Amino acid sequence: MQSGIWPPKTVDDIFPLLKYGLNGMRLKVAVKTYVPFLEKSSTGVYSGMLIELLHLFAERLNFSYVLEEPRDGKWGVRDENGTWTGIIGQMQNKEADLACAAITRSYLRSQVMDFASLPFHIEYRGFMYKRPNSSSALFGIIFRPLQYTVWLCVISTILFTAAAFWMSGISREDSLFTNRWQCIYFSCAAMLSQGFPDTPRSICGRTLSGFLWFFSITLAAVYNGNLTAFLAVSKLSTPFSTLEDIASQSEYQIGFTGGGYSEMFFKTSEREPYKTIADRVINSSDKNSLRSDATYHVNRIRNEKYIYISDYSYLVSTMSCDFAVMKTSVDEYFNFGLRKNSALTKLVDQQMIRVHELGIINNLNSRYQYAKDTECPHTSLNRPGSVRMELHSMTGILLLIGVCLAISALVLIIELITHHAQTRHWFFWWS
Repeated sequence: MQSGIWPPKTVDDIFPLLKYGLNGMRLKVAVKTYVPFLEKSSTGVYSGMLIELLHLFAERLNFSYVLEEPRDGKWGVRDENGTWTGIIGQMQNKEADLACAAITRSYLRSQVMDFASLPFHIEYRGFMYKRPNSSSALFGIIFRPLQYTVWLCVISTILFTAAAFWMSGISREDSLFTNRWQCIYFSCAAMLSQGFPDTPRSICGRTLSGFLWFFSITLAAVYNGNLTAFLAVSKLSTPFSTLEDIASQSEYQIGFTGGGYSEMFFKTSEREPYKTIADRVINSSDKNSLRSDATYHVNRIRNEKYIYISDYSYLVSTMSCDFAVMKTSVDEYFNFGLRKNSALTKLVDQQMIRVHELGIINNLNSRYQYAKDTECPHTSLNRPGSVRMELHSMTGILLLIGVCLAISALVLIIELITHHAQTRHWFFWWS
């Protein structure tokens, strides 16, 4: 028979199991897959940043765990009776000891559960949509350097100057401007910075042509510079860059993940543009805009004009080259969750402080956040060096040349027919 030491010298002598942490206790851990924090393979194996943190906590606190997903597959929202769904409901009903998921800390949730004092990630709200197809507008590259109001002014200038040349030609008997088509041709040639075989003979015509040439040189310099920039750096347009832009448009459908913090945030917000976005999504006849399956929203972006509002980290991890992802200033904190007044809260807080001090959190975030190996063409265009011209950038120009050639060929055929009619004394209705 072994005798003990009395009196005991330390607390460990009185409670020897304290130095063994939780003494191998088996904890129920509520989880929900969410890239890039937590993933589940086809074989049912979990991986990701949160699994590494959970494994580290299990080693230091000496506990084992079993992972359980919520039966309804939701993050957690409160119904009219005050009952919560999803992971939050698991913690409220004490069905799990620890919540290891990308749960956003909020005031309403903190009333039914505890959160770790420090977050493992600070997230920002973002939105994603499919970039407009640049090849859909064939003449976009040609007309993009100038606004449509400027184009109207250019056409008006050609017509007014042609009329002024014609009136000056009649009043001053200038043979160059007695023909209406000749006046229009001279104005177009001057606007395109092209020479003309003859020059006006009257002082009025020369003065007018001088101002027209000055205007055309300035306009051509601006147009050529902008056109060169558009062709050299063919950036795909991003029509929406803020939540205000989304709220003010009606062309795209809007959706976000239902059954989670996004739904709660937009429903309870009284500020703009969040209130407008919430009214459009919640009051919409399309109930799929609030589906809890994030993959559904991403697939919907590919097939229609749809904007998905979610966490920026998730959007970046699932985006493709034909998607545009924008980051907003709305932030939220991802924390580990525990039961209300749980004895584990203090232990988890201590471990979170330690992993922050050791830089483990920063290391994990840098490894898992925004890691994409694919390089999109529109991002490589911004780098110094040679730029590859894409075919769709030249489609409008080539089509315009083809149309001009067809019109020229048609005019040539009419001229040949007219010439033969005059030489052979044919009669046509236009002669």
